Amino acid sequence: MNNHNLGNLNRTARVLTCGALVFLGSLLLGVTYLPTVGYFWSLALGRILFAVLFVFAPETNAGRSKPLLVLFGLATLACDILAGPDSSWLFLAAYYLFLEVTVDSLVVEHATEQEAPLELGWLAAFRLGGLWLGLVLGFSQDLFPVATSDLVRGTLALVTLFWILCREKRDDKLFPTALRTSSIPPRTVLEFALHYLRTPFAVGAIVNLLVVSTLAGCTASAVLPYPLLHPEMANNWLVDVFKNLQVLGLGLFLVWLCERLRLPVQLHLSTLAVALILLIHQFGQTLSWPYPAWGVLLANILLSCRPILREAHRVPPLLKGALVVSVWAMGSLIGLALAQTVESRWLTWPLLFLSIAFSLWSYRRYAAAAKPIGSLAPPPHSERYGDRNLDFEAAPASTPRKKSRHLDRLFHLVFVNFPVTILLSTTMAATLTFCWYLFDEKKNFQRRVETAVKIFRTELFLNAFCRRLYQDMLASHRVPQDLGAFIAQSFTYEGKPMDSRDAWGTPYRFSQSKSKVVISSAGPDKKFGTDDDRERETPKPPGTKG
Repeated sequence: MNNHNLGNLNRTARVLTCGALVFLGSLLLGVTYLPTVGYFWSLALGRILFAVLFVFAPETNAGRSKPLLVLFGLATLACDILAGPDSSWLFLAAYYLFLEVTVDSLVVEHATEQEAPLELGWLAAFRLGGLWLGLVLGFSQDLFPVATSDLVRGTLALVTLFWILCREKRDDKLFPTALRTSSIPPRTVLEFALHYLRTPFAVGAIVNLLVVSTLAGCTASAVLPYPLLHPEMANNWLVDVFKNLQVLGLGLFLVWLCERLRLPVQLHLSTLAVALILLIHQFGQTLSWPYPAWGVLLANILLSCRPILREAHRVPPLLKGALVVSVWAMGSLIGLALAQTVESRWLTWPLLFLSIAFSLWSYRRYAAAAKPIGSLAPPPHSERYGDRNLDFEAAPASTPRKKSRHLDRLFHLVFVNFPVTILLSTTMAATLTFCWYLFDEKKNFQRRVETAVKIFRTELFLNAFCRRLYQDMLASHRVPQDLGAFIAQSFTYEGKPMDSRDAWGTPYRFSQSKSKVVISSAGPDKKFGTDDDRERETPKPPGTKG
């Protein structure tokens, strides 16, 4: 039973298993939280923090990640059942970040350099799909006949059960019974990692990924790897998800094509393609511009991850995976913020020139094939980065095992493969059930989705209104006399000033006391004082008049 573990899954099983985990984790967050820019910044920075915490966490004979994930999963589930969802958000956020760091490290550790970009792209697609579905279910009214609390608990139970039954590595035990002693202290591990990340090419690779993702964020408002939203607009987020899925589809196809062709100059070709796409976009405004063409930017982001993986191949996978995804997310967020304050053409070309400069500087290093493996025994998997023809496939093939008997194969299928089987089958069954329910209720589905989108837009706007109002009161030390005019001055919808009506056409209701300002929406029934009302409170900063 110790032969089967997450480390020896084939590529398809690894992508599906890791994808199902991040899909379910993002589904939990989508159902529980309303995303904001601060929300995505917290996730980006939290990855690095939790990866460092993982390094300092004691490793048991059942692995390092598994005991912590099981512990946080059970704690979150117990807190949600006993104290309610409002009290379990901190456990859930920690559980999600530990899960993300673990999944990223699994992909980075067990995929070759050629395979890793495409698998990271698939993880981004699964994250987007899970978050989108979670938001639809969380802010819809009776769209699916399952209570939100039951959905959260069921998903938590499924993912926790998976980690209880699975093994990370071949020599792991099913349950932790003792600590593993490490000859290298955690502080030395971090110093060792920083030593390799301080080299000129490693720094250049990290800066290049930041530049490329910033370029995507400021050019196409890229939703990569997370949905980035304009909080001052607070609209059309769900509609934009379909456009982003088109971007993901084209980007993944281009990366897959590069992988199949096994070209040694993939990064340099993708940089040239981005330059041509942006040149056509800037000087060919009269042409109809297909939105999926921005998938070239995603392909360039994914291929820009490869230099980091090669330069940091001796860095622990936990730190390496967190670094790549965090830099990617932070670059997209920075690009989105810059695009709101600076004209895009003043950003696009400097960033593009920086990317081209790195491509030219590193051409000889990354266009050359990796050295072939000359030893009789293959080196550790983490050291097999480079061109797949010369390193991974040059390793001597292991001696094929004899086919086991039918009873042994059945035993392995039922008991050893059970964690992966139950996770994938349950996720697929739930997805098919949801699709069948939608087909059965297709007459009412459009109306319910429209209601869910309006509720979601209203929630986004109320949050953005409270943040903008608080900033205004903090700067002016007074409450705006006409809050309707304040909305028109501060928010836009489809390029026009927003009015003070909600998504159902009902005017917002404003009220205030000595300590707060309250904004209320009547909700779908257009009547105040009912259960579907939406309300937010903004505290007045000290010294505010009015």
